[in-house]
Amino acid sequence: MPITLGIDEAGRGCMIGSMFVAGVVIDDRAEKVFKKYGVKDSKKLSKNKREKLYDIITSNALWFEVVEVTPLEIDNQNINYLTIRAMRKIANDATKEIKYLNRIIADIVGKGDFKLVESDNIEQLVLKKADENFIAVAAASIVAKVQRDRALEQIRNNFGLIGSGYPGDKKSVEWLKLHYSKIPREYIRTKWKTFKK
Repeated sequence: MPITLGIDEAGRGCMIGSMFVAGVVIDDRAEKVFKKYGVKDSKKLSKNKREKLYDIITSNALWFEVVEVTPLEIDNQNINYLTIRAMRKIANDATKEIKYLNRIIADIVGKGDFKLVESDNIEQLVLKKADENFIAVAAASIVAKVQRDRALEQIRNNFGLIGSGYPGDKKSVEWLKLHYSKIPREYIRTKWKTFKK
C-alpha cells in the first residue's frame, strides 16, 4: 500500500508575509476521502473552500507539518535554498514519524535535481505541476495556502493590508508605497527586485 508524502509551498513569490511549506502524508483511505471532498491544487479553490478542506485534510492525513520561512530569512538567503531546506526538514521529520513511508512527491523548485532524504527505499519525485497531478501534493498546497492566508489576515488586521501581498497585485503595491514606513521589517521582503522598484 503506498504511503505518500506530498510537499508544496505558498507565498514563495510574494513581497509581504512569509512563505509556508507544508507536507501531508496520506494512504489510500485518505486519498479517497480527499478526492470525495474535492481536494485539488489550492490555486483553483476559493478561500472558503480551502478553509473547509484544510479541516478535512488535517483530520484525515496520517501526518502533516508546516514550516514557516520568514521575510527576514528570505532577505538573507537564496529562496531556492530556503525552500529546499524546508522541504528536507519536512521529509526527514516524516520518515521519523511514519514507519512505512515509501514515496515522496514535491512540486519542483529550481531544476528539481535534488534528493529530499538519504534513502534508497523511498521513491522521490520532484515534478512540475505536482500539485495538479497528485492528491498528496494538492493537499499540501491547501495546507500551506491556508496557513499563509491566516498569517496575511493578521497583517491585514494589524496594518490594514489591501490585496494579496504579491507584486502583481496593484492594490498591494500601492498600499505598500503608502504605508512602508509604518510596517515592521519582519513582514516585508525588502531585498527583492520587485520591492526595490
